[in-house]
Amino acid sequence: MESSIDFLNKAMKSYSGYQLTKMLGLSSTGVVSTWKKRGHVSVYYAGKLAQLIGENPARAMAIAGAEGESDAEKRAELLQMLAEDQSNIFSYNQPRADVAQLVEQLIRNQ
Repeated sequence: MESSIDFLNKAMKSYSGYQLTKMLGLSSTGVVSTWKKRGHVSVYYAGKLAQLIGENPARAMAIAGAEGESDAEKRAELLQMLAEDQSNIFSYNQPRADVAQLVEQLIRNQ
C-alpha cells in the first residue's frame, strides 16, 4: 500500500529538498527532514507533492488523511479501503476499453 511518504520519495527523485522547500513555500528544509523522520506527510502537502509529480492529489490526500487517524484499527481499515479502491480502478476502466474497441470496429466496418 502506498503511503504519503511515497509521494515525497518520488518527488525527491526529481527535486532536491531545497527545491521542494521553495516550491511548496515551506519555512525551511527541516520540514522535509521531519517528514522523512516521521514517515508521513500532512494532507495538504501530500496533495501538493502529488501535483508536482503528476499523480492524483485526491488520492494522496486520502492516504495522508487515513494515516492521520489515531485509532489503529480504523486507520488500517481506511488504508485497506483505499487499496481495494486502487485495485478496482482497472475493472472500472475495462468496460470503457471494450466500448472503445467496439466503436473502432464499427467505424472500420462501415
